Amino acid sequence: MDQLVIGRGTPTAALRNRNRSPGDDPYADDRFSIELRSKGLRIEREVFMLGFEWGNLAAFFTDLADSWHGWHGEKSWESVEHDLKITASSDSTGHCLMTFTVQDGPMFSWRAEVSGFRIDAGEGMAALARSVHEFIGDSPAD
Repeated sequence: MDQLVIGRGTPTAALRNRNRSPGDDPYADDRFSIELRSKGLRIEREVFMLGFEWGNLAAFFTDLADSWHGWHGEKSWESVEHDLKITASSDSTGHCLMTFTVQDGPMFSWRAEVSGFRIDAGEGMAALARSVHEFIGDSPAD
């Protein structure tokens, strides 16, 4: 899968240009691009990944899908250089509410946060988790 788009219309988050090294080198030059779009905003940032982070990203989305009954508080995943953070919460009507935050590294001079992603719990999140696994080049564990 060359691209994964989360959301329809506004807002959207597009993950693309995955560059994942073969093998298990944790310090490989891995990365992907994230593009966030919302009303009046379009931002793109390259996200650096260590080898183990691909699995952590996939596990984050799998956990959201497995938590279809909801949870209290927030769950989040953040890239090693803090240039992408994905935060999720659940509402009382069976939806996962997501926010994507992009910034220019740990000592950031700018930050963009886009919220308003509303994904149906159950099959909606399960399909998204499968798409994330496909995007990163893994198959989800059964």
